[in-house]
Amino acid sequence: MDQEPVPQTTRGTGASAAVKLLTWQLACLTSADKKYRTADGLEFQRVWIQGYITSINPGGNTFEITDETGPPLTVYCKISAGERVTGEYVLVIGKLGLRRSSKKDDSNRSYEADAGTGAGKRRKDWQLAAQKVKPFADGARRASLWCQEVEFLHQIIYPQVVQQAIAGCRDDMMRV
Repeated sequence: MDQEPVPQTTRGTGASAAVKLLTWQLACLTSADKKYRTADGLEFQRVWIQGYITSINPGGNTFEITDETGPPLTVYCKISAGERVTGEYVLVIGKLGLRRSSKKDDSNRSYEADAGTGAGKRRKDWQLAAQKVKPFADGARRASLWCQEVEFLHQIIYPQVVQQAIAGCRDDMMRV
């Protein structure tokens, strides 16, 4: 059976476009050559995540956010952590990084099970190098809309983008 060609780029999305994700979706990503791929095959380098700040590291420029769909995500940023407030709802755009951590954290046990890791295995621990952090005053309203928006994008829009990129790859291959 012939396999579909995997698009090297997603045409029309722009090289710097950020893919919107919920934190639970991080467990489903694959990575290669500093690029990430969603379960639907959409390649990207930057992500857009929104959520509430759950903790701030006062000694550095890091904080954790959650959209309450998965484990908190550690965010590294150039701005002072003092400019952020615990409980604040923020938009964060930046580049993902992957580091490995042991499975010792009991608070994330259910998320690890969802990610398919077994006893004694290590889970993916994502971090985000923020390029933009924007606070929103109306966090509760935005939080409910955010989940709906991202689910719509991943069910309807992103699969169409991938199919268009595959068709473009086929057209390029036919011209050769």
